[in-house]
Amino acid sequence: MLRKLVFIIAGMALLAGLGWRFVTHWGPGRTAFPTQGIDVSQVQGVIDWKAARAAGVDFAYIRASQGSDMRDERFAANWPESAAAGVKRGAYHVFSLCRPGREQATNFIALVPREEAAPAPRARSGIRRQLRLPSATPDLDRRNRDLHRNGGGP
Repeated sequence: MLRKLVFIIAGMALLAGLGWRFVTHWGPGRTAFPTQGIDVSQVQGVIDWKAARAAGVDFAYIRASQGSDMRDERFAANWPESAAAGVKRGAYHVFSLCRPGREQATNFIALVPREEAAPAPRARSGIRRQLRLPSATPDLDRRNRDLHRNGGGP
């Protein structure tokens, strides 16, 4: 009985290890998705952008801001370093329901350099998907459309 229990526990540990390896190292194939990118923020710490590019990163969305006053601590370094490594990049803002959209857009616009080659700015809701709310970011969504239409600025 003990031997059977040891085999069961060992088998579960092996499956858990293989599952963890798959989840943490899986990426979509280049055949189906020839252009691949990453989403980064200060949470990832210092990024070796040359190594990221060598590993196949074609583009990155870099968090610039959150809410009306938070600025990502690594944005000022990630923005030029990613470009120097040949990684195309765009910036994104994490929207908060606690502050008006106009204040948040002002925070984002003040931080992100205007560049024609950069993809259109993006906003992401700080709300978890399970809430299933209708668009929580109408002001910022409208502002993003205006930014894109006007070439990145008011």
